[in-house]
Amino acid sequence: MKKEMNLTAANHSTVTVLPDARDLAWAANIVKNAPVTSSGARYAAIPMELLHLPSYQREEESRVFKIAANWDEAKCDAILVSYRDGRFYIVDGQHRTAAAKLAGKLDMYSKILVGKTELEEYELFSGQDENVRKVNDYEKIMGGAAIGAEPASGIVSLFSELHVPFAGRGNRDPGVLTCMRSISQLYQRDEGVTLKWILETVQALGWAGYPKCYANSIIMALANFRRVWGGAHGITLTEAREKLIRICKQNYETPERFLSASKVKFPSASGETTALNLLLREIILDS
Repeated sequence: MKKEMNLTAANHSTVTVLPDARDLAWAANIVKNAPVTSSGARYAAIPMELLHLPSYQREEESRVFKIAANWDEAKCDAILVSYRDGRFYIVDGQHRTAAAKLAGKLDMYSKILVGKTELEEYELFSGQDENVRKVNDYEKIMGGAAIGAEPASGIVSLFSELHVPFAGRGNRDPGVLTCMRSISQLYQRDEGVTLKWILETVQALGWAGYPKCYANSIIMALANFRRVWGGAHGITLTEAREKLIRICKQNYETPERFLSASKVKFPSASGETTALNLLLREIILDS
């Protein structure tokens, strides 16, 4: 069931409520009577009880209370809403709206979009900048997955299939994948084939659950490993992978040991990923 949150709910919990006839008529009347600018944009004050969060939107954050405590209506631009299926969905302005409600406001001055699909709204949401903080890659993926948009839906399905825990970059729990931008790029390279191979290789190495097992440098080094050893140097990718797993289980039981060894062996490498690439090459060619 998709998440649709009415901002008048006391606890802001996830609910799905069908609009009643009064709300449908009220919303339709607001759209009908909204002044239209020369560019075709509609603007109107929309009551809080008619504003809803679509499934791709972020949950509210603690900074809402700070915004509410320092509320200044003169500094609040119009929020962006989409009129779809008889309801107003917030595309840009969720936190301002939540803060305004806490500050006691009963409506929000809004720019109204008409005729947008949920996917088109999500595309606007994923590119917007809310309160000088851009939507991050984790939020884009979660929002896209909520409405079945690709590549987000495929990425989340793959994580679920392989039982890979993932979160935003602020998460510091061991064994949690957070490098969502690299993941998205890898998935789009070949519809998830390389990404699945990388995640399965991390698990085959016995590293899953350890700190840094899904570090960006390890993910990218394994992506390069798959590309380089896909039939090169007289060794197949399967043979190279089997050798990597065998050597790592003997000498590098954890990803942190593997990372440390790469830095010790190749201190002049230009970066962590480069050092890992060199260590991987050494394992296959010299071991």
